[in-house]
Amino acid sequence: MAEMRVSSFLVLAAVVGVVGVVVLAFFGYIGIGWLNQKNLKEAFEGGLAATSGYTPAKTPSEAMDKFQEAITKRQYKFAAKYCTKDYAEFLTRSHTAASQMGGDIDSIRNWGKKKGLLTDKVTLLLYRLDPFPTNFKVGPAPKEDSSKTKAYGSFLWDNSIFTFNPWTVSFGPEAQQIDMRMYQCVLVEPRTQFNRVELVKEGEEWKLNIPTNQQWNLNVNYFIDKQTTYHTGLDAMVQGLNNERVDSKARFEGDLLEKLRAAAK
Repeated sequence: MAEMRVSSFLVLAAVVGVVGVVVLAFFGYIGIGWLNQKNLKEAFEGGLAATSGYTPAKTPSEAMDKFQEAITKRQYKFAAKYCTKDYAEFLTRSHTAASQMGGDIDSIRNWGKKKGLLTDKVTLLLYRLDPFPTNFKVGPAPKEDSSKTKAYGSFLWDNSIFTFNPWTVSFGPEAQQIDMRMYQCVLVEPRTQFNRVELVKEGEEWKLNIPTNQQWNLNVNYFIDKQTTYHTGLDAMVQGLNNERVDSKARFEGDLLEKLRAAAK
C-alpha cells in the first residue's frame, strides 16, 4: 500500500512538473527547444481558432468565406489564418486595437440607427474610422489557374448603407480638427480595395495573398499607436448614450465630433 502511495505521488509530481514547465514556457519565463512562448501561443491560438470553426481552408472559396466571416465578427486574428504572411501579420498585430475600435463604432452606429439620429456626417465619419468596414460579401466563386496553385476572386462592397452621396458631405473647418490619417479604413487593401483578390495554395491550405508595402505598414502602426485614445473617448460616449438623454441629431453628431477632436489632440 505504501509503495502504491509513493508511485501515485511520483506520477502526480511528474504531471505537475510537466504542467509547470509548460506554463512557465507559455508566459516566457523559460524556453526549451520548441517549447517556448512563441510556439505555445501559436498552438493555443490555432486550437482556439479551430474550436471557433476557423479550420484550414481546403478551397479558394472556403478561404474567402472564412476570411469574410472573421472580419465581419471583428475577429482579425482568425481572419489572419486565411492570409499569407505579411498581411496576416498586419491583422494579428492590430487585432486588439481594431476589434476595440470596431466594437465602439458598431455600438455608436447601432444606437444612432435605433434612435433615428444618424446624420450623413456621423455615418461617413464612423465608416472611414472603421479599420475594416463589414459591408462586404464574397463575389463570384474564385477561378483557379492551370497550375491549381493560384486562384482569383473578389469581394463586393454593399454601398446601400449610404443613403447619400459620400462625396457631397462637407466638413469645413472640422476637417482641420480631426486626424484624417485615422480615417482611411486602415486594414482594407488601399490599391484594389479587395475588388480583385489573389489566392495561393500553401501546402494543403488556400490563403489570400494580399500585397503590402512600407507606407501601409506605417499607417497600420500609426492606427495601433493612436487607437487607445480613440477607444477611451468612444467608449465613454457609448456609456453616456446608455445613461443620458440624447434626443436630437445635432446633439448626437456634436458629441461624436467632440470625442474625435479630443482624440486627435
